Amino acid sequence: LGISSVRFKDAYLSGGVYLGGTGAANKLDDYEEGTWTGTLTGSTTSPSTPQTATGSYTKVGSLCTVSIAIGNKNTSGASGGLRVTGLPFTSSTSAFGSYLSYGVADYTANAINTVSWLSGNQTYIDFYDNTDSGVWSTTQIVTGSTKYLYLSLTYQTS
Repeated sequence: LGISSVRFKDAYLSGGVYLGGTGAANKLDDYEEGTWTGTLTGSTTSPSTPQTATGSYTKVGSLCTVSIAIGNKNTSGASGGLRVTGLPFTSSTSAFGSYLSYGVADYTANAINTVSWLSGNQTYIDFYDNTDSGVWSTTQIVTGSTKYLYLSLTYQTS
């Protein structure tokens, strides 16, 4: 559509658009950007006061990428595995993501790898660490003030 000197500003299509072919797999019929509210919590007990932050997401078809910066939070009263709840869409398959934590994660002794993990049919993310012996363990939440966690994850939605 258009030419190099005259282009369309916006296109409104009622049936979607096909990219790279006319098969059903090439049809782009869903694109969405928005925000979501993530809650930093423990898998056993929540903090005394809910610890929330606003993240962003981009969803193209059934693929959703979320990111969130949870900063300067007080996790007092929380216990169990480190968890972030409130994803904008339910997952259809399991997925690994990346994260950076400051003070909120209690890693197993000799931990050499850390991952965020989203199981299928869930709206929350758990965290795991791996030791130099190859054993994966649930990352435990650390309680107290001034806790930080930065997260990015791409997953398939239902």
